[in-house]
Amino acid sequence: MPIYEYRCEDCGELTSILWRGDTTGADVICDHCRKHNLTRIISSVSVHRDTASKLANLDPKYDKLMDRTAKSNPLADPNRHLSRMKPFKNKKPLTE
Repeated sequence: MPIYEYRCEDCGELTSILWRGDTTGADVICDHCRKHNLTRIISSVSVHRDTASKLANLDPKYDKLMDRTAKSNPLADPNRHLSRMKPFKNKKPLTE
């Protein structure tokens, strides 16, 4: 549902109206002086983007910077826990 902005011809103030399917021109009233003498104006547009589209627009230099940082940080190594593990010394087979 769009939000339209109107300028009151009497007081000059702006009013925002949430335009629903059942909204009519008679429902449009100035919030400040309560008159019906309004003109619809062109206002700015807002676009909501999902996280995937935001990530797609990241600078490629950012990815290279993050990769370089991860390589120089020992905590970023996914195998750091595996290198500290010791093998089991169980002589018995697990299934009997």
